[in-house]
Amino acid sequence: MDPPPSNSISPAMLGALQERADAGGGIIPLESFIECALYLPHEGYYTSDRKRVGMSGETDFYTSTSMGPLFAKLIIAAIKDLVDMELSNLQFIEIGPESKGGLLGSIENPPFKQCMQIRKEDPLEFESPCVVYSNELFDAQPFRRFVRKGKSWKEAGVKIQEGQFELILSEPFHTPPDLPTKAPDGYTIDWPSAAHALMEKICQSPWKGLFLALDYGLDRSTILAERPDGTARSYSRHRMGNDLLCDPGRQDITCHLVWDEMTDILRHWEFEEIQLQKQEAFFMHHSERLITQIVAASPPGFSREKQTLMQLLHPDNMGHKFQALHARRGKI
Repeated sequence: MDPPPSNSISPAMLGALQERADAGGGIIPLESFIECALYLPHEGYYTSDRKRVGMSGETDFYTSTSMGPLFAKLIIAAIKDLVDMELSNLQFIEIGPESKGGLLGSIENPPFKQCMQIRKEDPLEFESPCVVYSNELFDAQPFRRFVRKGKSWKEAGVKIQEGQFELILSEPFHTPPDLPTKAPDGYTIDWPSAAHALMEKICQSPWKGLFLALDYGLDRSTILAERPDGTARSYSRHRMGNDLLCDPGRQDITCHLVWDEMTDILRHWEFEEIQLQKQEAFFMHHSERLITQIVAASPPGFSREKQTLMQLLHPDNMGHKFQALHARRGKI
C-alpha cells in the first residue's frame, strides 16, 4: 500500500511513534501505534483539546450522550428498572465520559447518592453499592490486527521511514488469541485486546452493583468467519474510512467489540443476570414507561424530543447499531 502523507502530524506525535519504532527494531505493533495515536498525552485523538463530538461539520461523530438530556433520562429509567433498591442509595460512576459533565451533566439533581466521572487510567475502586456505566468506552481502545497468509496468521505492524507510515505483516508480536485453524487467504481479524484488558480491570475490583455499558460489537463467530475485511474503521468529519495510519492523533480509530469475550469476563468475575440487548430493545424493555409518557405528551407532528427518541430507538439509526450489556454482582 502507498503510505499516507504525514505532513499534518505534530512533531511530538511523530517523535513518539518514531521512538516506539526504534525500540521495536523499526516496527511498531499496530496496537501500539493506535494507542499512541489515540492517547499520547496532549497530542492523541482523545487527549487533545480539539472538539470531537457533535453534529457540526467541525466534529467527527456524535454519540447518544451528545444528543441531549433525553438519553440520560432513558438510562436513569432503565437503571431504576434493573435494580431493587432506591437510586438514592447508589453511587453512579461513569468511566471515560466524552463531555465534561458526562451523562448526567444535563440532568438537574440526579437521583443518585453520588455521581462520579473517572478516566480509565484512574484507580478503578468503587464504593458499593454502585452503578458502573460507560458509553462507547470500550470501542475506543487499541486493538490488534491479524491477517491470514497461507497456512498461518500474521500480525499487522507499522514501519516508519522518513516520516511515512507503512502497514506490514510479521509473526505475532506476542501470544495471539485463539484464531481459526482455517481461513481464506487475506482474512482479517481486528481483535479488541485492550478492551478486554480494561474489562478485566473494571471487574476484578470487588465492587457490588450494576454494570452497564452501551457500545457496538458482534459475536465471536461473526468476527472470526463473516467479516473478511475486519471491522476496524477511522472517523473524521463524520466520514468513515479504512486508512488507519492517516493523520495519527487527528482521526478516531475503532473496531467492533467481541461480545462473547466481554460476557465471559463478567461471568469469570461472578457477575450474574448477564444480558446483551440491542439499544432499542434495552430501552423498550427497561424504560417503557418513560417512552410512553414522552410519546403521549408530545404534540402532533414534529417534536424535537420525539425526533431524538426515534434517533435513539429506530433500527435504521442507533437502535440496532448499538447494544447494551448489563449484569449484576451482589444484591442491589
